[in-house]
Amino acid sequence: MLIAIDIGNTNVTIGCFKKDNLQSIYRIEANVPANVGLSNLELKHVTDIIISSVVPKQTENYTMQSYNLYNITPFIIKHNNIDGLILEVDEPDTVGADRICNVIAAQRQFNSPCIIVDFGTATTYDVVDERGAFIGGAIAPGIDVSANYLYQKAALLRDTAFQFPEFAVGKNTETNLQSGIMFGAVDEVEGMIMRIKNEMKWEACDVILTGGFSTIISSGISFKHHVEPNLTLIGMEIINRKLK
Repeated sequence: MLIAIDIGNTNVTIGCFKKDNLQSIYRIEANVPANVGLSNLELKHVTDIIISSVVPKQTENYTMQSYNLYNITPFIIKHNNIDGLILEVDEPDTVGADRICNVIAAQRQFNSPCIIVDFGTATTYDVVDERGAFIGGAIAPGIDVSANYLYQKAALLRDTAFQFPEFAVGKNTETNLQSGIMFGAVDEVEGMIMRIKNEMKWEACDVILTGGFSTIISSGISFKHHVEPNLTLIGMEIINRKLK
């Protein structure tokens, strides 16, 4: 079994693969100690561990606990240790490991050029050219982050805020929040996609939505696109397979 550990700023997402099949996913809050997070999963028959991380301290913790629990030293994804990865940006060493995984997965599963929209703590736009090279992108506040202040002011509405209302013009506080959060997110995504396509002079490209809010936002997007919520984990499995 392969354990793919995706360490983000808010959550640690762990995917368990048998061969190339994603069998199960676990999410742990980022502030939970690595020894607690991994020990509670009680995973068996682990043969490989791979880590994608944007939190260096947690990388160390999960590396140590992986060895303590499974006697395995994980492979740590970096900008300079992935076969087939082309990073045509000013500072390749600053490209997040999660974005690297997304690009690798997109190369395998979709057509180039493509734009990957990853809804996480931040909403990232990863732009991949005709050759499959990552050429840059954009980073915006995540939907949850953007809405956080509104939650504090209207805490009772948190559970219903991430739903599309029937109309853009809300008639009460709940539908006002839903309209601003959901339609605002859709308009941002569609506007950014069109801006990138125009800048790149692409008449057509694959658009892939991934991350926690991808399935929710998808229903509001007006143009053709793909949804793969677990693109980062899939990319990690592909990278691990290449190491064999």
